[in-house]
Amino acid sequence: MAEHVYDKIVVLQKYDEDIDGYVDVPGVPSLHAHINPAGFSTEKYEGKAMQDDVPFDFFLRYNSVLAAIVLHPQLYRLVWNGEAFDVRGADDYQFQHKEIRLRGVITNGGR
Repeated sequence: MAEHVYDKIVVLQKYDEDIDGYVDVPGVPSLHAHINPAGFSTEKYEGKAMQDDVPFDFFLRYNSVLAAIVLHPQLYRLVWNGEAFDVRGADDYQFQHKEIRLRGVITNGGR
C-alpha cells in the first residue's frame, strides 16, 4: 500500500430516512483524505460518448466510524470542494484497519 498524504478536508454524511436527506455523521469531525481521480464510465447519447459518472478515490486513515461504511457504503456520501460524492464502494484492505479507500461518484454532474 502506498504512503498517502492526507491533505484534503472532506465531510462524511449519512442518509437519514426521517428527513429523506443527508446529515453530517454525529461525532465525526471533518476528515483528512488523499484524493485521486479514478477511471470513468461512459454512455452513448446520439452516437457520442458522455461521461455519466465522475469517480474519485478517497483514501482515509482508518477509524471505527469508517468501518461501518465498508458494509453499507450506499448510506454514505462525502462532501469535498463543494461537491457531494455518493459512496459506491469501500475497501479496508485485507481488514488491516490502516487505511480505508472509498470510491465516491458525482452522479449526473453533481447536485
